[in-house]
Amino acid sequence: MSFPFSYSQQLRNPLQNNLASHIVGELFSADECDEAYRVISQWQGYQPTPLISLSDIAVSAGVDQIYYKDESGRFDLGSFKALGGAYAIDCLVRKAPENKLVVCTATDGNHGRSVAWAARFCEAECHIFIHAKVSEARADALAALGAAIHRVEGNYDDSIVACRNHAVKHGWQIVSDTSWP
Repeated sequence: MSFPFSYSQQLRNPLQNNLASHIVGELFSADECDEAYRVISQWQGYQPTPLISLSDIAVSAGVDQIYYKDESGRFDLGSFKALGGAYAIDCLVRKAPENKLVVCTATDGNHGRSVAWAARFCEAECHIFIHAKVSEARADALAALGAAIHRVEGNYDDSIVACRNHAVKHGWQIVSDTSWP
C-alpha cells in the first residue's frame, strides 16, 4: 500500500480549529521526523505497523476508506506506546554513549514498557514508578523487561512526584510521556 505522503508530513483536517491544529508540524521538524523513522526502522525486530481496512465502517461513514493502525504487536510489547520512550532512550545513548545511563519514568504500564524495553536493549539501568492501583500483571511485565519497580501509594500523579524526587536525588534521567517543565 502506498500513500502520497512521508512520515514527516501530516494530514490536516481543515474543519479542526483548536490548539492541536495549530501545532501539528511545529513540535518536530520534518528532518527530526525523518531521522526518528530512520533510526527506529533499523531496530532489531522493527516491522511497519499493519493497517487493517475497516471497509464496513467506511461505507457506513460515507467515505472511501478507513484504516486501523494496529500497534498491538510492536516489539511484542502489547503496547500502543512502544516507540516514544524507546526512541528517547536511543537518543540519550547516542548523545553520550560513554556514560552509564540510568533512566526512570512514572507509568500506568504502556509507556513504561517502552522505556524498560529500550533500557534493556541499550544496557541502561531502569527504574519504573507505578501507583498503588497498577495491576500486579503490569508490574510483573515491566519487571520481566529488567526494570526495578517502585510501587507508590496514591495515584499516577503521586508516582510522577516520586519519580522526580528519586531522579533529582540520584541523578537519573527522567523519560516522561507527558510534558515536563
